[in-house]
Amino acid sequence: MTESRSIPKLGLGKYMSIPKAGLIVFFRPDIFVDKFYKNLLSFIYTGDLDIIHKIVDVAGANHCSMFTAQQVTSCLNNSPYWTVDGKISSWLGRLANCYKPSEKGIEYYKKNLKKLKPIHKFNSGMNATLCNKCNTIIEKNHSIKLFCENCKL
Repeated sequence: MTESRSIPKLGLGKYMSIPKAGLIVFFRPDIFVDKFYKNLLSFIYTGDLDIIHKIVDVAGANHCSMFTAQQVTSCLNNSPYWTVDGKISSWLGRLANCYKPSEKGIEYYKKNLKKLKPIHKFNSGMNATLCNKCNTIIEKNHSIKLFCENCKL
């Protein structure tokens, strides 16, 4: 008799999965990424460390030191929302796949994630960030968080 085991979902953070967070950061770099990336991204690869770490932050996942980029791209590679677009980029003398949202990822983003962005309020002179689901205060300053600890996507 074989033992049945459930396979855990890859890249599940406190707020959402890594692939879903990647869609938000990919399509809205003006909100989540430094001004260097104001234009829309054409792809994500292992060497985009700033973007990779923003994806982890938006998902509410843990950074795993020097392996964060490899773990995130592994999650993108195993997700139906992302595809390798056939390009290969050089990163520190190594070759890396370039990831783009698949048709399914684009459809999911437009239907479920497009309206999500941090809700910043001034709260009588004191800044606050609110949860996108329940409108409770997440932090008493402006942050990139989308959900509180009790809500996730």
